Amino acid sequence: MQWPGPVEPRSQRNNQVWPDNVHIQAFSDDFVLVIDADTNKSLVEDTQSAITQFSSCFVSKSNIQNEEETFLDSKAIPTPHIGSLSHHPNGSVTNYTRHPTPAHAITVRSQVHINLSPKNLSPLNITDIQPQDLETKATGWSIHPSEHLEQNQISLEDGEENIVRKDIINIFTDGSKAEHGVGAAFCVLTNDIWAYQWSAKLNNNNTVFQAELTALHEAVIYASHLPNHNTSKIHVDNRASIMASSNSKSTNETARKIFKILLTNPRTAVSWVKAHAGNIGNDRADQLAKDATQHGQPYSLIKLPQLHMKGLLRKSMLEKWQTSWKNGDTGRKIYNILPSVSLRPTNCIREDVIFFSQHGPFLAYLKRFHLSDSDFCSCGGIGTALHYATECIYTVSSHMRKPAPNFEQEWMKRVANNLVSRHKIRGIIKFISERRYLFRPP
Repeated sequence: MQWPGPVEPRSQRNNQVWPDNVHIQAFSDDFVLVIDADTNKSLVEDTQSAITQFSSCFVSKSNIQNEEETFLDSKAIPTPHIGSLSHHPNGSVTNYTRHPTPAHAITVRSQVHINLSPKNLSPLNITDIQPQDLETKATGWSIHPSEHLEQNQISLEDGEENIVRKDIINIFTDGSKAEHGVGAAFCVLTNDIWAYQWSAKLNNNNTVFQAELTALHEAVIYASHLPNHNTSKIHVDNRASIMASSNSKSTNETARKIFKILLTNPRTAVSWVKAHAGNIGNDRADQLAKDATQHGQPYSLIKLPQLHMKGLLRKSMLEKWQTSWKNGDTGRKIYNILPSVSLRPTNCIREDVIFFSQHGPFLAYLKRFHLSDSDFCSCGGIGTALHYATECIYTVSSHMRKPAPNFEQEWMKRVANNLVSRHKIRGIIKFISERRYLFRPP
């Protein structure tokens, strides 16, 4: 607690009768209460009583400034001490004092910032996508573990033979993604008659897997509204969506919905069918899904995949990296060879980096950093990387044709992209490193 004005005379502070386990310490404009208690409960009660007594005896509550507050830190409390938070990378607790008593009274600034979760961080304005627009992973069981689908409801074997059966309503689903967008569709075949069809256009950033699950979800909803005496078989050409929908612990919300609908409709089964194998139902559903990528009704119930957000962040990162690399002041020799940044490692070894960066056992480089008295090679030429690769008498067995001065950068690019030339460069660098005495002027 902080006193708002001049400190009261010590006699006025000490006239109060305090319990034996409560001690008050006054500083220039602060008071610290040190309280000892046997249990956590007693510590909380005694502390509250002491603060109340202090407030009522010395100053009204309205005059106590809230710049600082008293925090309790007890080994009896099964939580980390406040002091440990001062070392946390995402938290800051400063200006606290610990007293060597069984229960510690710690004075801490009231404005404590502890950001332990990414949800508390300020959003970066990289995209206009809101967190609620992104697909999240479900956790745990969608139902009680004892409940499961019937054995004949899920089949990963080719179910084309069921198409000829007249007592079964056959439903075919498919999802498609093209440059025009993402589409999902299903169609219903009953007694050799196309009885119903559905299609929709998803967000252009949705995945094919989401489209497949959406088509299957709409198909099981349709099948669940059929008369109870009808048996329906849903044919899907994507095994991943079937496996996700048959798993009660699937992390996909749409797959969980499909599972619950199938659980309450045992006469509806899902079967895999081979794609692009001349199956009339699958081919029709595939065409409907492709048409839906351009002309389907908008379907906004499916959230954006996290993969899309990662792609946007990756793109933004690469753009900033490329701008920094292009406008930088250092590494210009490497920039002339590799002007574009990439997350894919470049197949370069130590000798390649030494030669193309021209930072190595070259006398011109050593002289530049005052590591050599001269930049002349013992053969009489300036000891640059290009000199050793094209004209030094000690490396003549690995020489390449020397370029004109205005074509040196282009020459470096060609050497970097030619494996035979790079092998020569590596031999030169190893030779110079092992026999430096040859290249030093006498």
